[in-house]
Amino acid sequence: MTGEATRPRARRVTSADVARASGFSRTTVSYVLNDTPNQTIPERTRERIRAVAAALGYTPSAAATALRRGHSNVVLVVKDSALSGYITEPFISAIATTLREAGHTPLTTDFESEAALASLARELRPYGVIVLTPVTSTLGGMLTEMGVPRQYFSAIGANPGDTGERPWEEAVGELQAVHLAEGGASSLIYALPPADSARHPLALARARGARRACGERGVTYAAQIAVPPDRAGATGLLARTLATGGAGLTGVAAFDDGVAVTVLAAAHDLHVDVPGHLRVIGADDTPFAAMTSPALTTVHVDAARSGARVAQQFLGVASGEEANAVNRASLSIVRRQTS
Repeated sequence: MTGEATRPRARRVTSADVARASGFSRTTVSYVLNDTPNQTIPERTRERIRAVAAALGYTPSAAATALRRGHSNVVLVVKDSALSGYITEPFISAIATTLREAGHTPLTTDFESEAALASLARELRPYGVIVLTPVTSTLGGMLTEMGVPRQYFSAIGANPGDTGERPWEEAVGELQAVHLAEGGASSLIYALPPADSARHPLALARARGARRACGERGVTYAAQIAVPPDRAGATGLLARTLATGGAGLTGVAAFDDGVAVTVLAAAHDLHVDVPGHLRVIGADDTPFAAMTSPALTTVHVDAARSGARVAQQFLGVASGEEANAVNRASLSIVRRQTS
């Protein structure tokens, strides 16, 4: 082995080292370095101890600080297991950046179960938890009992995980339906990915939002279809669905741009005029949406702004407040040629 490989690691400077070098007791040094309140220590003594600590390169132990405070500076960011796609990375990245700027250490993990999350929180003693998936109010109570100071839940419901409500996704479906209704559609079809898709729970939430908006606008919610990924299968399904529809302009709100493109391909094969007889809107504003023919209208999600807003809301949630802060994403319509 080389000398470099066997060189001993430098020992961490401790408060005991500061006490020896400064000539003050370990108790006094501990009070000063930990800013212990209600201690009558002369300012000159404090300055001397801090100067010696700086000269020696003393840094406080993160473990000791967490033990003293009852928590670390870690914030658990618990991601919905179905959350994936074009907007996820900038959304999570913005949350992490905002937390770091506030002096916290973000740790992102996928949601498995409320029990698993509680176990992880008990082990890490985090400063806070941001949960981006539906959970029950029981989890909040468990975290409060552990002494987790701050909590943010994007949705509280009766069921944990993928069966709960997702108001931020429902808002996407609402906006799609409103756009199609304002464009003259008298009936709406909601196009979802297949049931075995990991994102199907998110699609169901968007469909709920669209159905609610149809009811409010007097638009017929004609059908909810799971579009197969193959062109022939999608064409056959769209043909059957349109055949059972009534007269008037029909709108198709697709879960995302990928599903919308499949619908456009099927409409082309059926010689259905888009947007003359069928109007289509996607979601997530993916780069290829503008490349279709006709160019796809879609919903743009400002993922970075939405993520920063979640983190900012988390940082403003005081301990003891009801932890069910609903935060809707920043959404806008990108109008192109399909609607």
